[in-house]
Amino acid sequence: MDDMNKIYCETKRYYNKYSDYYDKERTRGYYEFINDLEIDIVNTYIKNDNKILEVGCGTGIILNRISRVVHSKNIIGIDLSEKMLYEAKKKNLNVIMCNANMLPFKNNSFDIVYSFKVIPHIPEIENVIRDIDRITKKDGLMILEFYNPISFKFLANKISCFFEGWKVYCRYDSLHKIKSYLPNNTKIIHIRGIRIFTFISILAKIPIISHIFRFLEENFCDNSILRNFGGYFVVVIKKC
Repeated sequence: MDDMNKIYCETKRYYNKYSDYYDKERTRGYYEFINDLEIDIVNTYIKNDNKILEVGCGTGIILNRISRVVHSKNIIGIDLSEKMLYEAKKKNLNVIMCNANMLPFKNNSFDIVYSFKVIPHIPEIENVIRDIDRITKKDGLMILEFYNPISFKFLANKISCFFEGWKVYCRYDSLHKIKSYLPNNTKIIHIRGIRIFTFISILAKIPIISHIFRFLEENFCDNSILRNFGGYFVVVIKKC
């Protein structure tokens, strides 16, 4: 087995196991407010009749909430893990299993393609972005999330890896590097920085303190230089 296939097999195995408790962990506290900021930026751009794809939908936490805004037949999710998709199907979501490197859709199929917490775990990032661009309609949007090396998240993850070991492949990309991945027929129209102030995730579980940090995150994520220090970069890309 070559290194690339090994990475995909390990990632799939990890998320198959994670599926048993993913929803319980990812819908509360820290992850809840991260989800809210991600969903908010998708909702900013979608219209009722849009055809939408989520790359790496997991158990369908975000897909389920987005599907309340558009007609369910117009939104689909894909994922590598069959067990994550099993949980998504329990929510009556339209999902299929496939690898993000080989998207089984025709050219110019979707008005919006979005992906959160997925692309940083894919080694061939440029190939994936190129294929997402291929299936996105002209004047359509790609809303893609990357991990930032200049952030509290990066430090926290490095410390965690030191003590607990490597779990899945993970990459961190600066804004300059992200721009280099994008095809020539695209332009960035918006960047949101998420997890700017929350230096440890446990802060999101403390009632009063969590409200303070949520307020700060919501008010500095878009139009502040501080967004450049967010653990997550959500980049809105228009296909021209």
